Amino acid sequence: MQRLAEYFVVISSVPRWEDSKEAEEEESLQSSSRKTKRRSFFRRERKKSVSCLPEPPLCQKEDDEQEDGNDPEPNLATKDAKTSGNIHLPNDSPEYAFRPKITARYPVKDHSDNPLNPMITHFCYPTGDEIVPTKKYEMPRVHHFVLTNDKGRKVYGTCLTILEEYRPDVNSPWGQQTLVNDDRMGTNGMEVSMDDRGTALYLPKVLALLSTWPYLTAFREHMAQLYRLATATNVMTAPIERYVVNLCAEIPAPPPGSYEIHVTLLDSTIRVWAPPA
Repeated sequence: MQRLAEYFVVISSVPRWEDSKEAEEEESLQSSSRKTKRRSFFRRERKKSVSCLPEPPLCQKEDDEQEDGNDPEPNLATKDAKTSGNIHLPNDSPEYAFRPKITARYPVKDHSDNPLNPMITHFCYPTGDEIVPTKKYEMPRVHHFVLTNDKGRKVYGTCLTILEEYRPDVNSPWGQQTLVNDDRMGTNGMEVSMDDRGTALYLPKVLALLSTWPYLTAFREHMAQLYRLATATNVMTAPIERYVVNLCAEIPAPPPGSYEIHVTLLDSTIRVWAPPA
């Protein structure tokens, strides 16, 4: 049986500053480990009773640039940027921004014949991987993308982006920023500030459906009905995960010919068919 859908992925916005804290802690542990190894090495060296003759001084080559006081130029490509594979990642990221991260997926393990591409987060968030909370709520929207692997096989992505309310912790950077400047000015030209603690903040979350079949219209309708099902009350007869499993593991891709597959969600009937080969 050929799979109709390969993966269902949930990509959320997670804080960047938590990653920096984890990196600092890891670097601190590595630094202390290196210091411990150096101390143990020098202790072993003191115990050795082998005398070594001093080595003759090395001849230093004169450098005209150093005599003139000119330091060699740094490698700007290494200093100002970092790379992940063949994708350019800038170093000057906002301090309190968020980043996209895969927080849930089905199936949990990759298909042996079509593993999940770890770079799909860059395509699910086409505006960039530096996410800042917004005060403006927007309706859910859908966009599509196409990936091609090294074997020339295409994977079609259907992404439903929704905004979820973000309630920052009091000790978090966003929880401490309670005062914001208003665009309006006072009558005497003085800047006006207002308490912004009651304003709601929103962060994007993306629900992505990946398939090797270009049924973009059908997948768009399926994602829209899943969202309606999840947000409605007293409508679902089974958990939302059951619908995801049904789509990714139980509904087969239609064989070429006159066969047609019907999927009913709420008041919508989604039809999928393949033309004769």
